[in-house]
Amino acid sequence: MSSSLAFMLRQQRLLVAALIVGFAVSAPNNAFAQPGTVLGEQKISQTTGGFTGPLNNFDFFGSSITSLGDLDGAGPSATAVAVGAPLDDDGAASAGAVWVLFLDAGGSVLSESKISATAGGFTGLLDANDNFGSSLAGLGDINGDGTVELAVGSPRDDDSLPPNTAGGDRGAVYILSLTPTGAVASHVKISASVGDFGGVLDSLDRFGSAVGAAGDIDGDGRVDLVVGAELDDDGGTGRGAAWVLFLDTDGIVLSEQKISGLDGGFTGVLDDNDGFGSAVVGIGDLDGNGTPDLAVAARNDDDGSDALANFGAVWILFLNGDGTVATHQKISNTDGAFTGILDRGDTLGYSLVAIGDIDGDAVTELAVGTANDDDGGTDTGAVWILFMNTDGTVALNRKISALDGGFLGPLGTSDNFGSGVAALGDIDGDGVNDLGVGARFNDDGGSTRGAAWILLLDGAVSTCGNGIVEGAEDCDDGNTEDADCCSSVCRFEGAGTRCLDNDLCNGTEVCDGAGTCLAGPVLNCNDSNLCTDDGCDALSGCINAANTAPCSDSNLCTTGDQCVNGVCAGQAPLNCDDGSLCTFDTCDDALGCLNEPALRNLCRVSEKGKLKIEIETLDPDETELEWKWQKGALVELQDLGDPTADTDYTLCIFDQDNGTVTLATELTVPANGAWRDKGSKGWDYKDHGTFDGVRKLKVRTGADGKARVDLKAEGLNLPMPSEVAPGQFFVEDPSVIVQMINSVGTCWESEVNPKVEFDD
Repeated sequence: MSSSLAFMLRQQRLLVAALIVGFAVSAPNNAFAQPGTVLGEQKISQTTGGFTGPLNNFDFFGSSITSLGDLDGAGPSATAVAVGAPLDDDGAASAGAVWVLFLDAGGSVLSESKISATAGGFTGLLDANDNFGSSLAGLGDINGDGTVELAVGSPRDDDSLPPNTAGGDRGAVYILSLTPTGAVASHVKISASVGDFGGVLDSLDRFGSAVGAAGDIDGDGRVDLVVGAELDDDGGTGRGAAWVLFLDTDGIVLSEQKISGLDGGFTGVLDDNDGFGSAVVGIGDLDGNGTPDLAVAARNDDDGSDALANFGAVWILFLNGDGTVATHQKISNTDGAFTGILDRGDTLGYSLVAIGDIDGDAVTELAVGTANDDDGGTDTGAVWILFMNTDGTVALNRKISALDGGFLGPLGTSDNFGSGVAALGDIDGDGVNDLGVGARFNDDGGSTRGAAWILLLDGAVSTCGNGIVEGAEDCDDGNTEDADCCSSVCRFEGAGTRCLDNDLCNGTEVCDGAGTCLAGPVLNCNDSNLCTDDGCDALSGCINAANTAPCSDSNLCTTGDQCVNGVCAGQAPLNCDDGSLCTFDTCDDALGCLNEPALRNLCRVSEKGKLKIEIETLDPDETELEWKWQKGALVELQDLGDPTADTDYTLCIFDQDNGTVTLATELTVPANGAWRDKGSKGWDYKDHGTFDGVRKLKVRTGADGKARVDLKAEGLNLPMPSEVAPGQFFVEDPSVIVQMINSVGTCWESEVNPKVEFDD
C-alpha cells in the first residue's frame, strides 16, 4: 500500500468516526482517538512496499524488527528500520541476514541495504544454521562517535564448533556499529568465549534468542543490554533465562547478571519449556523509583493449564541497580488484569516492545506479539497493545489482528503476524507513535519469504513544549530544546546522547534513554600540582588556586621550599660547608652536597718534606703520625695569622690513585691557649692532654728555603689512614701529598713517600 493510499484510508476512517458520533469533520483528531487502533498500514514484502530485496523461499524476513531512528540524518528517509531474515542462506544455509530499510513517512521503502556473511561490510564469521537476525534491538549511539549501534541475536551460533555437536547452539549476540547507509563499520561479538562475557552458557541455551535495549540500569551513563536465552535449563528443561549485560562504550561486557528460576532474585514460577526470555525489552522506569525496568516474555507459558497449552505470558521485572529483581508482576491469561482472550497455542510474548505513551497518561504501552493467534485463520497472528499501570498490571488492552483493531491487512493463514514488533516513533508526524510488525511466514513472492507491516496508530495527539506528557510524547519538559534528554519533539533522546545539567563538575553528562540526564564521572580537577588547591565550581568548572604550602622543588640544593604563585621554589641555598679545609664543597641539584677531597692551589712547596706513621701494636697510645716540612718556600709572619685567637690549622693527607685524589686522614689544630707566640719566628703548639690528635705543632717563618713546619700527633683513636691492603695504608703509588692549611688562607705542601713502621 502506498503512503498516499494509507493517508486516504486514514482520513476516511476519521470521517466515519466523526459521522457516527455526530461531530463535524473538522473536529480535532484526538476527539475521536481510539489509542492503539490502526489508522493506516503499509506492507513491505518481496512484492510490495518498494522493497526490492531479493528474498528467497524460507528466508523468514520479519522474524524480528527494530527501529534505527533517522539513520541517514538529513537524508530523504523519515526513519530506518532493521528487519531480520534468520534463515537467509548468504554464505551458508540459514546463516541469517539483516535488512536495513529506509522508509518514507508512509512506511514505504526508499532504499535498503543487506547485512550478512557476504554483504554490508560485516566481517563476523557466520556458519550454517547460526540464524543471525533472529532478534534485533536498536541501541542508539552507545559510544558517542556519531554512529548508531544495533544488537543482533544469533541464537544457534556454536562459537566455531561443528554444527550439532556437544556445546552447540549456545548462542551469541553481535553489536554492530552502522554507517549512515546501513553498512557495518565495526562489530563486537558477545558469546561464551568472546566479548568479556563472564556468564556460563550451556549447549542449546540459545543465548540471543531475544535482545533488547535496557536503558542505564546501573547508573554509569552507559546503555545496558538484556539478552534472552529461552532454552536455558535453570530449574528445569527449557525454562529459560534473561541476562542483563552492563556494557562498556565499545560494546564489550563489563559485568553481567543472570535472571532465571534460580538466579537474580526472580521468584516467579517457571515451568519446563516456558521459554522465559523468548522476548525481552527495557520499559523505562515504570514504577518511578529511578531504576529502569524490564519486560520478559515466556511465550510457551501454560498458566496452570496442561504442558501444551502455550498461552504465553509477559513478566514485568522491577529491577535493582545491579540488575537483580526487586519485585515482579505477571501478565497472562489469568493474571495482571489482562482481559483479552488467549487460546491454546497463541504464544503471548512471541515478540515484545515498549512503544511509548500513546494514550496520554504518561505511562508507556507495550506491544506484544501472539504470532500463532488464529484470528482470520490458523496461525495468522496478532498483536496486543497493553496500556500499562505503573505497578505492572494492565489498565486496558487492545488487539490488532485480521479481525480487530482497524487493521485492513490482508493476512493469510500461517503468516505469523506478530513474529516481531518494533517501536518506530512518530514516522508520519501526527504526534502518535507508530508500530512495525513482522509476519515471518508470509508467502509474497514465494514460500515463507516473509513480510513486515508498518502500522500508523491512532492515539492522543500531543502538543510538545506545554509541560504535559500527551499522546505519543515520551516526555515534555516545557520546552522544545535538544540536549536535555527530552528532544525538541518530546521524545527521549537516546541513551548515551550528550546533555547538560548545568553543573560543570559532573564531567560528561549523557542521557539514560528514559529522559534523565545522568551525571558523568566527577570532573577530575587534580592538576597534580601541590602548589594549587584543586576544587570545582558548578558554573565555572575546575578551580586551581595557588597556595603557600611547603613543597619540594626536586632541587636538593635549596631549602625551605615553598609554593609561590603556583610554583614550588626554594627559599634559600643549602649550606654544604662541612667545616673541613681539606674538601671542596659544592652542591648538585640532583645529588645534594658534594664534599670532595680537593688539593689547594698555589701552596708554598717544600721539596724536603717527610711523612712518618708509627703504629704501636701493643700499646695503641703510642701510635704516632709525624709530618715535617723543611726548607720550604718563603713564609712571613702575617701568613701565620694568630692561632691563639682565631686561626685554625688543618693537616690534610691526600693519597692518589691514577690521578684520583682521596683524603687519607685529616687533623685540625684549633685556635686556643695552647699556642705560644715565638715572636718573629712564628708559633708553637703543645697539648699533652689525653685526647687523640695533634700534640705538637711548630710553624716557622723564614726566607725562601728556610721556613719549616713540624707536626706530631698521637692517641688511642688517632684518625689514621685506612688500610688498602693488609699492612698497606696507601695505594701502590707511594706518592702522597700533604697540605697544611690555616684559616687565613695560607697553605704549605709537600709531596712525600710515606714511611710506615710497626712497633711490636
